Amino acid sequence: MNRYLYNLEKEIFKTTFEPLMTARGKVLCSYEETRYFNSLVLVNSLLLLNEETTLPEKFKPIAGLHIGRKTKPLPKELKNILDNARKGVIYFSMGTVLKSQYVPMTLKLIEVFRKLKQTVIWNTEAKFPNLPSNVHTLKWAPQQSILSHPNCILFITHGGLFSLTEAVHFGVPIIGIPAFGDQITHVESAVRKGFAIHVDLSHSMSKDVYEAILTILSDPR
Repeated sequence: MNRYLYNLEKEIFKTTFEPLMTARGKVLCSYEETRYFNSLVLVNSLLLLNEETTLPEKFKPIAGLHIGRKTKPLPKELKNILDNARKGVIYFSMGTVLKSQYVPMTLKLIEVFRKLKQTVIWNTEAKFPNLPSNVHTLKWAPQQSILSHPNCILFITHGGLFSLTEAVHFGVPIIGIPAFGDQITHVESAVRKGFAIHVDLSHSMSKDVYEAILTILSDPR
């Protein structure tokens, strides 16, 4: 990873900061010097998800900085759906990279949602015929505003860092279905911390998701 990012970061560093320093009549330090002799490092890391460790004083974790002090109001139609969900809302989003049309188990998930008393809000680019009346799909969902609503009782997620950070911030338990990269370690950390259930992205996923939903909804933790 370092080998791949090195030249990319070096080029961005030079083209971004050299003109700024030149405008101030100063010389830009080399990329290597800046890398190893910096005075402050802002790290997009959520301490709650990580094992306890000692960090250098200049390392400052800032995960959650993207979460506003006030969440934006929900669109009227979506607000009505959440307000009237007497059995609670399950919010389902696999992020922007993994598309529903490429997941062969998607149609089976619809049948799982059909069996639930809860309302399901599904962030997906796909359109499905004959959706159950309790399932609502959105091409783009205001995630923070949904998670902050008191009727949102469960978040089914791919386990991206931003999504898990928001789930922690708003106190919503998760079912994590990691697909690749750091999503796997994020979900495993959340499981160890006690606010998540891990479900594999597999052909038995729909059955496993259903069992995980029943477990979380019946567990007072």
